[in-house]
Amino acid sequence: MSFSQLRPLSFGEILDGSFTLYRRHFASFFLTALIPQIPILIWSAVYTKVVASATAASPDDPTALLGSLAAVLVFLPLVGAISLVGLGGVVFQFSRAYTGTPVGTGEALKRGMQRLPSLLGGGIIWAMMVWFGFMLCIVPGILALIVTFAWIPAVVLERRGPIDGIQRSINLARDAWGEIFLMQIVVYLITFLPGIAVGAMALYGQAATAASGSLSGIQVLSQVLSGLVRALTIPFSMGCTVLMYYDRRVRTEALDVQMMAESLGGEQPAGGYPAGGYAPGGYPAGGYPAGGYAPGGPGQGGYPQAGYPQGGTQGGYGSPQGYPGAPGYPAGPASPGAGPASSGVGPAYPAGGTAYPAAPEYPPAREYPPAPQYPPAPEYPAGGGRPGAEGGSANEGQAPSRGGPGDPGRPADPTLG
Repeated sequence: MSFSQLRPLSFGEILDGSFTLYRRHFASFFLTALIPQIPILIWSAVYTKVVASATAASPDDPTALLGSLAAVLVFLPLVGAISLVGLGGVVFQFSRAYTGTPVGTGEALKRGMQRLPSLLGGGIIWAMMVWFGFMLCIVPGILALIVTFAWIPAVVLERRGPIDGIQRSINLARDAWGEIFLMQIVVYLITFLPGIAVGAMALYGQAATAASGSLSGIQVLSQVLSGLVRALTIPFSMGCTVLMYYDRRVRTEALDVQMMAESLGGEQPAGGYPAGGYAPGGYPAGGYPAGGYAPGGPGQGGYPQAGYPQGGTQGGYGSPQGYPGAPGYPAGPASPGAGPASSGVGPAYPAGGTAYPAAPEYPPAREYPPAPQYPPAPEYPAGGGRPGAEGGSANEGQAPSRGGPGDPGRPADPTLG
């Protein structure tokens, strides 16, 4: 449901919205309005032929006049019933398109047939109100047309009876007579203009048929064109009526807020929401019963007080069921030379595996001879020269050679030979 469209509409928005929806669903709307016109055209052609033949054969015969009157009495209720089916179907189809859930021609005409008894009763009451209003004075007749502007939407969309539907329309029209009257004048002018030429042709065809005593081609053509014009204009006029109906409900009942709140608890009823709450068979009139669910629900008075019942599922939930035990893994491998394998993770190895050989023994480390002991260094006389040197030499101030062959104070190192 598109809640953004459910808002108070201005005069221009009603006309523009009706044109827009009609253009968007033209084929479906036109077919819904055209199908009821087909039997009307056939019956009209037969009636015109019979009356024309009887009048031409004996113009002064009262029997022919009585026959024509009887045909009219039969023809008018039939035409009215078929027309009301088409009007109800178009109203239902336009309402569903406006609320975002369009339906086809078959479903629309089915709704019109379902509401036909109430539509017939409402149509008779409406016709009597308008006729008596115009008979008394023109103004009461105009007021009757104004206050009964929404009786068809009330009967079809809200599933009301004939009298209740008329009363519903009167309540919706309160304090808006001027706007409704202006809209009806504009819609009438728009739908009347295409019928002027067809009406002139129909009058000429009736005159030609009466003169010749047979159904003339002009009469047939005028009747066909008249049916086509009605099928073209009915969706627009009924569309304006539906949009005015929703506009008045939004202004007087805050329908947009009501539908947004009710949509949280259920699905949208077909064709729109009824006024004043749900229709019979929906949610309880006084809300949910105190203390929990109604009989037949999860348990009268709410859920069981003491938890789960014992030994069954009657009246509540069954015994809780635990989860199966976690799957275990196989035991780990046994260490070589160890006892039985202990539980663990990993694959199991066969018991009694081959033992590993002992580590080889390495020979002990060899012993090296002790380091030789050197004698202490000799003490040299003062003067810094070596014994046997005179007056200093090139070796004066240098360290004496170690273990050389000419060093008498220190034996040679046998390892340096």
